[in-house]
Amino acid sequence: PEPDPEPDPEPDPEPDPEHVMSPPGSRRASRLADAVERLLQAGPAHEDAPGLLLEIVSCLRGEERPDATVSVRARTLLVGLAARTDMHGDGAGGQGAAPAERAWARRMAAMGMILLYARTGDDSLAVHIESISKDKDGRVRECVAEELDTLFDADPVLAGRITSRYSSDRDDRVLSNMMHPLLSFAKTDEAAALDAVENMLSLRNAAPDAAADAALPLLFLALSKKNGPARLTLNAALQDESLPWNTRQAFAHSLENYLHDPATRDGALEVFSLLLDNADPKAREDAARCLTRSIDECGDEQAGGMMAKIGAHMDKMARERHGGEHGNRIQEELTGLLRKHWHLMPERALGHLEQIAARPESPYRYRIISDAVEVLNGLFLTLSGEADRHRCLDVLDRFAMARGEPALDLLRKMERPD
Repeated sequence: PEPDPEPDPEPDPEPDPEHVMSPPGSRRASRLADAVERLLQAGPAHEDAPGLLLEIVSCLRGEERPDATVSVRARTLLVGLAARTDMHGDGAGGQGAAPAERAWARRMAAMGMILLYARTGDDSLAVHIESISKDKDGRVRECVAEELDTLFDADPVLAGRITSRYSSDRDDRVLSNMMHPLLSFAKTDEAAALDAVENMLSLRNAAPDAAADAALPLLFLALSKKNGPARLTLNAALQDESLPWNTRQAFAHSLENYLHDPATRDGALEVFSLLLDNADPKAREDAARCLTRSIDECGDEQAGGMMAKIGAHMDKMARERHGGEHGNRIQEELTGLLRKHWHLMPERALGHLEQIAARPESPYRYRIISDAVEVLNGLFLTLSGEADRHRCLDVLDRFAMARGEPALDLLRKMERPD
């Protein structure tokens, strides 16, 4: 008998529109449109308003441009929120402040307008952004400062004006957001950016953190842009004894990036030289740590070239005579560096250890002697000249006389017949 024919396959069911995966951009646009319409209908006093505003700001952070209709509706909403006189806070919750929720809505509106401007290029928003950037509520200005880097993409002139003004702001919350806008400003207007950086540095007593945030933009101007006036400002700042320690520390940490770029390495080493000569032992310690860490991150070939260039700086570290913990830690950094890389420069390594061993104060920290002894052992086995081997033993003797147990142990081993 003939087999039964195969039944026709049933057609696939139509996909449920609610469960169809749409591209991320379209989902974001849909969320933005929905949040804008709901908030326009409900008003800023509604209990859902904070969540809807967060949704709007989150969607605007996306990379895609909203469609024209949504952009117009979002602009109407955000400009209206920013302009409402019943929603002004005083920045401190004092008399005359708006309820917290409504003051918070204006802060979100400030961020939203900048993001919308960046996404759409709608320059009619510029006047409203400039207006709200002068708000008396420091938390509103803080929100504007948070998005200034984004504003530089849309309107560098407006962003530059606000950055210049905020560089003299007296609110720490505003100043703490200025480092990245200053970097963007330095790429568009070097002279005005340098003025803003100098404003931040002038606040070193009233707002030490603000002065520290100015370090990276100033280094960018002086080293990457090779701006002459910026270099003079940098040198003067590093030689100013009133400069807070955390600002010098920020300079040292920021310099590491410039050491790895051949175009800025020489300038960075000159700045390190100023830090290693600084009267503040903490500044010298930070500079030493950053310098050695930068070399440690290099391969052997680049590390050898770097160490050849910074021989004078390593001499300063070896001659460190500060009797406290900072001096010891500086020499710890140097001996730790030599322990890893002495084979790249054996003669110089021995010379540095001789300078450390000549230090009159004692005791040495254990790590200094331990690292130095490991290097001396390698040098003794590597160097072929009799005079150099005697130099190694002399340094070892000095560490042993300072009651350095690792040095004594090595000397005992050398005395054995085997």
